[in-house]
Amino acid sequence: MPACSTSAILLRRINWGEASQLFTFYTRRLGKVEAVGRGTKKTQSKLNGHLQFFASVDLLIARGRNFEQLAGAVLEETFFPVVPSLQQVFLGSLMLELVDQLTRPHQPDLRLFELLRTSLGVVGSERPLTKQRCAELQQRFTVELLSELGYRPPAAVATNRTSLRRFLNQHLDRELNVKRFVTAAGLDGWLPVC
Repeated sequence: MPACSTSAILLRRINWGEASQLFTFYTRRLGKVEAVGRGTKKTQSKLNGHLQFFASVDLLIARGRNFEQLAGAVLEETFFPVVPSLQQVFLGSLMLELVDQLTRPHQPDLRLFELLRTSLGVVGSERPLTKQRCAELQQRFTVELLSELGYRPPAAVATNRTSLRRFLNQHLDRELNVKRFVTAAGLDGWLPVC
């Protein structure tokens, strides 16, 4: 793969060295991909404004020796309003983290990409996002994601939030980070499935 252009949604970003970052994307054509963005921590980086969470980005990814390299990015669409609610951020973060934990690199799935894209759009359009609606969206996304990945929960589990939480935790490698933030913010109960 000399270079590839594809639509992507940013799942995770971590610092990589002094001026670079390691990005994890879920892409339309390549599935989950990790790519190094050289110099993206610098404030004058041309890519900074395009590499946002809760947005669709057109990426140009080049094959590197050890990691893919981020060669370009153009923001296609943002799913959240300019000032999202805390509940929208938590629910969107949960969706990104679930996709990151439950998928493996380089296994493309167009339906999974569209599920994530559509779900983020729905969460971003909800104003205000009530506690009940937040729980419904989370439950629906979790069941659809697990089903798409081949872990379809039985009907009795899919409709019971406590059972669904236990079922989901069996398939996770580690506790979700967003769960700690929800607890710290005093919003326990807003994400009942995690």
